Amino acid sequence: MDYGVDIIDDVLNNIDVLTASSAEVTFLKNIIYCHHERFDGRGYPCQIGGDNIPLEARIITIADVFDALLSRRSYKHAWTMEDTQRYIQQEAGRLFDPIIVEVLLNNIDKFKAIYQRFPPETLAEDSVA
Repeated sequence: MDYGVDIIDDVLNNIDVLTASSAEVTFLKNIIYCHHERFDGRGYPCQIGGDNIPLEARIITIADVFDALLSRRSYKHAWTMEDTQRYIQQEAGRLFDPIIVEVLLNNIDKFKAIYQRFPPETLAEDSVA
C-alpha cells in the first residue's frame, strides 16, 4: 500500500495538478492505502477498524469484493449473485461496514440491473472454441 501512495506522490510531483484539490488527493490516497483494511480491525496495512477506516475505502472494499466475486478469473469461477449477496451479508461487521452492506443489499436490484447491462468481460480463453 505504501508503494501505491508513493506512486501517486511521484505522479503528482511530475504533472500539472492544478485541477486536483488536496481533498481529492487525500481521497485517492485513502482508497489506495486502506482498501484492504477490515471493519473488524484485522486487515492491513494498519489493522485499523470501524470508522477509523476512511469512508471511501470502506465503500471501495465492498465494491471491489462484489465485482471480484461476480467475475470469472483465471484462478476461479464467477460466483452467483445469490452466493455473492450471502457472502457479503455474512461478512457484515467483519470485513465490511454493516451500514454499507445494508445500503448495498437495500439497492441490490439496481446493482443487478447494472450487472445485467454490463456483464463482466470474459477471459480470452473463454472465447476460444
